[in-house]
Amino acid sequence: DLILTPAAPTIAPSFEDKTDKLSDEYLIADNHLVLGNFSGLPSLTMPIGIKQGLPFGLQVMGRLFEEATVMRFALEIEKLTGLKNLMAPHEVTL
Repeated sequence: DLILTPAAPTIAPSFEDKTDKLSDEYLIADNHLVLGNFSGLPSLTMPIGIKQGLPFGLQVMGRLFEEATVMRFALEIEKLTGLKNLMAPHEVTL
């Protein structure tokens, strides 16, 4: 058995739109990701799609000591989405 949740409630803001206020809002919104960490359950977060040029993700949590199940599921999702080894664009201007 697995628990699937969005990695974040929205896609990430673009670099140009980033502000301290946005950073605080994302920190609060992403707090649900700590459930996997604090529960002691095996979990991972992975990209599952691209929207407006930015990745969005999925959190996968499994039963206690079922790390292999979580990893096998993630590998199958990578095959279905074609997003294995997804990387950010290399040309970033600051």
